Amino acid sequence: MSDAEFKRVPWIIDEERKFYYLNDSSKINDVICFRDIVDNHFGAMISADYVDLKGWSVGIISCNDGDLEGYFVDKLFNILENNFEEYAYALPSKSFSKKDRNKIPEIEMFSPALIANFYLNIENVKIIRRGMIPLYDGSYFIFPESKEFCYLNVCDEYHMIAGEKELVIESFGSDIKGLWKRAIDISGVGSSSEADIVRAARSYGYI
Repeated sequence: MSDAEFKRVPWIIDEERKFYYLNDSSKINDVICFRDIVDNHFGAMISADYVDLKGWSVGIISCNDGDLEGYFVDKLFNILENNFEEYAYALPSKSFSKKDRNKIPEIEMFSPALIANFYLNIENVKIIRRGMIPLYDGSYFIFPESKEFCYLNVCDEYHMIAGEKELVIESFGSDIKGLWKRAIDISGVGSSSEADIVRAARSYGYI
C-alpha cells in the first residue's frame, strides 16, 4: 500500500473539499515555512519579531466580547476581501505535541495536505471556520499569497490580525492600545488566554 492510503482526507464537510488540492511540494514548503516564521508559542500569538520586521500593527478581538466579536470579525474579513483581491492559505498552528515536534502533520497525516487554498472572501472564510482546520488543532492561521497580512484564531478564544497600521485602524479604530486593554479585561482573570494576551501585548509594546 502507498503512504497516501494511510492518510486522512483534509475535509469534514463537502463544501470545503474544493479548497484542498495543493500537491506542489515547493508551494507547500513555502506556506509551511511562512507559518513557522509567524507562529509564536504554538499558535498563541503572531511573532513579534516578524511584526517588528514588517513594521506592522496588531489588532485583537476577544471571543468573550459578545455581539461585538461577530461584528468586528465580519467587518475585518469584508475589509480584507476588498483590499486583497487574491487567493489565501489557511492551516493549523505548529504542533504542540512532543511526538510530532519534528514532523509536519499537515503533510504526513493528510493527503492532499491540510492546507486550504481559497479565494479570499468572507463566505470562504466562514467555510474554513467550520471545517477541518479548527477541528484538527484549534489555533490556525490565514494569510494571502502576497503575505501582506496575517490572521490568527486562537482556539476561538481570541482573534489577532497583523498588517499595515492603516488596515488595523480601518478594521478596529485608532485606539489599538485600548483594543488590547479591553481584550485583557474580558479574557477571564487567571485564565490561560489572559496570560497569552498579556504576553502578546507586552511583546508588541501595547502595555
